[in-house]
Amino acid sequence: MLTGAAPRISYDSVAGHWSLVIEATMFVTYAVVNVWTGIKQGGNDPTGPYTRLTGCDPIATLTVEAQ
Repeated sequence: MLTGAAPRISYDSVAGHWSLVIEATMFVTYAVVNVWTGIKQGGNDPTGPYTRLTGCDPIATLTVEAQ
């Protein structure tokens, strides 16, 4: 990854859901673009299936697993 882009998981305590954001940096312009953004409802653990909200990748769900 180049500067600016980062995958991240965060918890929104007001809305009560986990958010997963995956970004990429464009090679020529260095602009950060949204590849995939999704949410997982409730729970105190970020592992599990996330449903797509936005992004240029059409995959409907992604699953985060513990190592």
